[in-house]
Amino acid sequence: MPPLTRSSFTPLKRLKESDHGGQNSGIYLVRNAHTHRTAIEKRLPRSAVARGLAAREARAMQQCAHPNIIRLLFFDPDCKRTGYASLFLPRCELGSLDRLTANFATRRCEIPEGWLWKVLWDVALALCYLQRGVDARESAQLGRPIGRAEKAAGWNGIAHRDVKPANIFLTWNGGHADARYPTAVLADFGGCISLSDMAAKPPQEAKELSLWTRAFEPPEAPRFSDASDAYSLALGVHCMALLREVPCEDKVLLRERPVGAGGRYSGFLEGVLRRCLREGWRERPDAAYLPYLVWREMERAAGWAKGRGERGAAAFARLPEWAFE
Repeated sequence: MPPLTRSSFTPLKRLKESDHGGQNSGIYLVRNAHTHRTAIEKRLPRSAVARGLAAREARAMQQCAHPNIIRLLFFDPDCKRTGYASLFLPRCELGSLDRLTANFATRRCEIPEGWLWKVLWDVALALCYLQRGVDARESAQLGRPIGRAEKAAGWNGIAHRDVKPANIFLTWNGGHADARYPTAVLADFGGCISLSDMAAKPPQEAKELSLWTRAFEPPEAPRFSDASDAYSLALGVHCMALLREVPCEDKVLLRERPVGAGGRYSGFLEGVLRRCLREGWRERPDAAYLPYLVWREMERAAGWAKGRGERGAAAFARLPEWAFE
């Protein structure tokens, strides 16, 4: 297959207008002339190129090769002719996690607990990989957490810093889809920062590069740690459980009852979320430990559900087709 260029992609339609913060100039559906498959073009303004944000976002994706992290198909930083740079990405055909949650909210239906666990598991694996460059799937399933010093040789650790349902996309084509649930894929690295980015910037300037979405930012923002993204992930799962667009503003209530009252979801799920939502980042599971914790508690929840008859089966039921409309 010949190498990809900007001309390899034909624009079909605009999917999203420019964002209010000016970090992109619109999202477009395009067609890859080589594969004839649809893809996504994220256009970035000249200001993002001049500030180094476009290159930073591209570098992060180029570094990654993980089924729960969006791939970069091609990056064109040259905005002289078009007025914008472009990131070309695979299209996740099932849309975003916030849209799925909205579909359940419209029908006033409870999201199965099994799907909440699947999102937690998939994104936990993505966050661990970003920080350590290792896939923790097998070690977590064997009951062994990734050690604090365990990291791929030469790995340039990455903090995503904008984990939220709108930045998690869904596909049946992912490597970790199963019969009931699709693969969750972490996308939009516009707010990410790596160790090398931090080293190249003065501390205050690096801190100001943070692009957290306010409703999903951790208490330490704009500072961050290897447990900050876990906090944002837990907020996203909290939103799914309560069918909310944004997290509860009452932080005390949020930390005490992240899945709401009434026993709709298991204590195992609530326990993981409560640990991730602790105010102090040192008290939370970091990205390396999170996959082990999620797998262990997910297995316990599945065993608990098996003993609850029809109600337990419903907790781990398949998602309905209308969830992806």
